[in-house]
Amino acid sequence: MEMFKSSGEADHYTEEIFKHYGQRLKHYILDLMKEKNEQEAEDILQTVFENVLTSMRSKRQSLQYPFAYLCKAAKRQYLHTVNKQKSATLSLDVEEVADGQQLVHKEVLDYQHEYRVKEQLEQVTEQIRAIPRPAVKATMDLLSQGKSKEEISHILHQSQKTTNNHISLARGYLQQEPSKLEGENR
Repeated sequence: MEMFKSSGEADHYTEEIFKHYGQRLKHYILDLMKEKNEQEAEDILQTVFENVLTSMRSKRQSLQYPFAYLCKAAKRQYLHTVNKQKSATLSLDVEEVADGQQLVHKEVLDYQHEYRVKEQLEQVTEQIRAIPRPAVKATMDLLSQGKSKEEISHILHQSQKTTNNHISLARGYLQQEPSKLEGENR
């Protein structure tokens, strides 16, 4: 990681990552949206880069993985924007419950649940990709696509016992800490 001597260098660095990643990040934001809205995506993109610029100026340090950092920041900003909009559009008949907590609109809860499930699925998919044994990885790829054990055995031309063994091995890999799994891939 590069250290910046001045805020001008941080500004220049932020401009460069905006030029390099701006359009990709905008498409990423649009992919997050249920209803595509170019203007909202542009607003989120601008907010993310303003926050990055502020961070770069204060830390005076470059990003180790710029696009991953930007995606994470964009996802957080998008969720913040969606939650703010949802809470602003709650009907006026939403009242406070006896203990003083405000009722949360069902759509907000559904969206938050959907987001958490999607994030967990992405994490498991990445873990499956990191499995060192190709046969086990192939078995888990097919299982994650909704194939039955019988279908997997047929597709991979292996016995059902082998398929069951591969699934057991994969579960063991998936329960390991990510750092241990990455060490096996080297």
